[in-house]
Amino acid sequence: DTQIEAMKEYLSEETYERLSHSCHLCTTVNNEGYWIACPCAVEQEESFRTEVFHAYCSEQVLVLCSAQESIRLAASEWNKQDCPAGGLVALLSTLTQRDVEVLEAMEDDIETLEDHLLAAQKQIRSAEKTMIRIKRELLYRKRYYEQLHLILDELDVDEIGLFDEQSRRHLHYLRHRVGYLLDSVLHLRD
Repeated sequence: DTQIEAMKEYLSEETYERLSHSCHLCTTVNNEGYWIACPCAVEQEESFRTEVFHAYCSEQVLVLCSAQESIRLAASEWNKQDCPAGGLVALLSTLTQRDVEVLEAMEDDIETLEDHLLAAQKQIRSAEKTMIRIKRELLYRKRYYEQLHLILDELDVDEIGLFDEQSRRHLHYLRHRVGYLLDSVLHLRD
C-alpha cells in the first residue's frame, strides 16, 4: 500500500480511496488517463492465485505499482520510445501470454485422470484430491479472466481517446484472447 500512495498525485483523495481498495477496476481520471486495478496471476507449484497490481496511464506517463516480480520485469522491458498507452497494452498482454499452454496442460491432466479412474477403482481417493485441485484452479482462473475481460472491455471503449490505432488493435485482439481463455476454462470445468 505504501507503493500505491506514490500514485496519489494522479488522483483525487476520494478516487484514491475507492481505487486502492478495489481488486479489479478500470476508470478514467480527470478525462486524462485510466487508473486500473487489475488481477495478475501468481502461479506456484500446485496452486494458482491472483494479486492486484495498479497502473495509471495517460498520454504522458505510465505508472505501475506491483509487488509481483513478473509485472515489474515486464514493465522494465517496456520500450520507453513507445507511447505509454502502447506500454500498458503490452503489459496487459504479458498477463496471459502462456495461458493457452497452461490450459492445454490442464486438459491433458484431466484426460489422464479420467483414464486412470476408468482403469483402476482403488486409486479413486488420490484422484478425487487431484480433481478437486484442478477444479479449484479452474474456478480461480474463471474469476481471473472475467475480471481481466471487464477491464479490457472498458479500455476497448477508450472514452478519452488515449490509445492510438495500433494499440487499439492490439487491445481488441487481447480482449478476444481473454474471452477465448475464459471460454476454454468454462469448457474444462464441464
